Amino acid sequence: KVSQFFVNAETAGDQGTPDVAMDKDGNFVVVWADDKDANGVYEIFMRGFDASGKERFARKTVNSVAKGQQRNPAIAMNPNGQFVVVWEDESNGADTPQVFVRGFNADGSQRFADRNVEGTVLGSRRKPDVGIADDGTFVVTWEDDKDANGAFQVYATGFNADGSDRLKTFVV
Repeated sequence: KVSQFFVNAETAGDQGTPDVAMDKDGNFVVVWADDKDANGVYEIFMRGFDASGKERFARKTVNSVAKGQQRNPAIAMNPNGQFVVVWEDESNGADTPQVFVRGFNADGSQRFADRNVEGTVLGSRRKPDVGIADDGTFVVTWEDDKDANGAFQVYATGFNADGSDRLKTFVV
């Protein structure tokens, strides 16, 4: 049994909205939104552990652009430990969140750079989630207000393991 421990090594500020994914061997990665300096601006962090709770890789920032807000992360991991993280991102400065994704290898190294899952920045996208297959292909879902009328629909799109487009964006 693993004893309780802090996932976020720094406890200053505010940490929230965690999510976790696990591979076939029990190794796991936790992601969360972190306002470590208590200035009201969040970034997405991750940290990896083995099945016994021992650190596999130290805390790392997921989002490569710190401008604006990054919130509400979700993570999915395949049996071999490759994982993808999605989050709401307001780095566009327009106060309309977009959904970004970034891919990682089991050791926490980058598999592909972060990118907007939808090619446009029109409307608001929020509450992302992600699912991954054994081969590393993955699907991202989110709520979308493409026409900015205040009514959200559920959208999805699919990607290859390298982060390249696999499916066109569609309404679920």
